[in-house]
Amino acid sequence: MVCQNKYCFSHVPIFQNLQEEEFAQIAQMITRRTYRKGEYILLAGDERKTLCIIRSGCVKIVKPLIDGSEQLIRISQDGDFFGDAMLFQDAPLAVNVEAMEPTEICVLDGEELKKLLAKTPTILFKIVAQLTSRLDAMETNLSEICHKEVGPRVASFLLKNYDKAETTHLLPKKDMASLLGTTRESVSRKLSEFQRAGYIEMDNNMIRLVNVTALSQIAQ
Repeated sequence: MVCQNKYCFSHVPIFQNLQEEEFAQIAQMITRRTYRKGEYILLAGDERKTLCIIRSGCVKIVKPLIDGSEQLIRISQDGDFFGDAMLFQDAPLAVNVEAMEPTEICVLDGEELKKLLAKTPTILFKIVAQLTSRLDAMETNLSEICHKEVGPRVASFLLKNYDKAETTHLLPKKDMASLLGTTRESVSRKLSEFQRAGYIEMDNNMIRLVNVTALSQIAQ
């Protein structure tokens, strides 16, 4: 469906501080789509030129491997975007994008967006800045995988991704293990250790950080 909410995308970082006419132009390009938990938004091999912005919800971006397994690349939430690889290079999509919860996506037509970017470098600079931030995060994660034991990696992940005051949903352990370059069993073992030590509280798939100081010391 065409998005009926005027400039609902204005909270997205790459579109903030635009002029009224620029907002109006972008609004004409957007189609809003909703997805159920577990539903695929894009599949590897897709060649559609689109930029997808997460209006609400959460997705995981996964690379299928030759042996039939998958490598989790990242988790993206409100305000983030994906599909940029198809937008800026002539190659099919190499990843699957799956909704981790009920998710609403604003889909922008790629060819029309590229025309706008040519006239509005401010948006292009913000896209480049966000892509650079992603690369920095990936480099940091790779460095931790190469140089840290599993315990510090898990502690660092918890500190970066979970609220220090509220109980929130825990990422599935297999996905966490994929991001951290280890096994599901190793992640489960470390989480259990942290729980027994009183550093975290877990109940089914919910988690709350209790002793941030202790986790910070382990993560160093």
